[in-house]
Amino acid sequence: MSFIAFSWLLIAGLGGLSVFVYNVSSLADDAVNSESKKKIKNIVKNYKSTPTFRHSFLTFTLASDVYFGEKIISLKSFLRSLALSLGWMVVITLVCIFIFPKYRSWFSEEGIYNLILEYGLLLLLSVVILDFISVSLTRLIVKKSKPNGIIKLFFVLAFDLSFSILIFYIGFSFAKYFIVNPVWIGFDTSLLVWVNLDQLPILLNTLNDLTSDMLQRQSDGTILIKGGWETEVFYAFPEGIAFYSSLLTSIWLWLHTISYVLMKISLSFDSGKGKLMSFFDIEGKPFKSLGIIVLILYAVLVLIIIAFGFVVGWFRGVW
Repeated sequence: MSFIAFSWLLIAGLGGLSVFVYNVSSLADDAVNSESKKKIKNIVKNYKSTPTFRHSFLTFTLASDVYFGEKIISLKSFLRSLALSLGWMVVITLVCIFIFPKYRSWFSEEGIYNLILEYGLLLLLSVVILDFISVSLTRLIVKKSKPNGIIKLFFVLAFDLSFSILIFYIGFSFAKYFIVNPVWIGFDTSLLVWVNLDQLPILLNTLNDLTSDMLQRQSDGTILIKGGWETEVFYAFPEGIAFYSSLLTSIWLWLHTISYVLMKISLSFDSGKGKLMSFFDIEGKPFKSLGIIVLILYAVLVLIIIAFGFVVGWFRGVW
């Protein structure tokens, strides 16, 4: 299913949920006794979302130091970063094996599988070192800048994303240059391969030199290579897995930012809930009022998902 189709499914779900909420809430408001209505009314009026999101924000604020330790560079932080990188690689690999049938053929085909293993250990070592450098710099930036506003947090998040991609590109390209083949691949070409997880980067080795007597000009002007041009694959490695795992090591910063935004939204919601309630007949029809609030929250969630999907699609070059 394409993302466009999925988006339309979410929008259609909003329509279906609206019909369901309207019918069920109308029946509930007519059938439920006054005592139950009073309980629902009190729940809606007294509910505050701020404490929950404030707790989430504080949790993710401390998550980095709790997991990695207070020191930026230490044995503990390196081992935790190593575990995090390897963990993400395993998760992404399992997801890809489930989604992309190609992965099952890659890992079951002996020639390709052996090539992946041949360079795998050294490349894996370079990736976990790059991840540790990336996450350490991110933690250092957050500690030094101490961003406490939405704009500052998004700036740090954008900077971290850009910096992580740059570190991975330079570091992993150097690793391939010295470990695999002394050829430097451009940023655009590398990024296009990495963001599309179903692709397996390969390098070919020519088995015989191409000589002039092998070239035969055809009547239509094309040139035919006599006997074919024999090559063999000498490198294969699912680089996209390493790329995405490198980005996901900073997930604590993403959760920190998201929880801060949600906390700010919850503060605005709780402070303006009284004015919002004035638009609903909370006294006479509490179930319908509650249903409308659920619809509003669902609509906001759908907009966020669609916006995020289009940003990811633009990043991958789909749009």
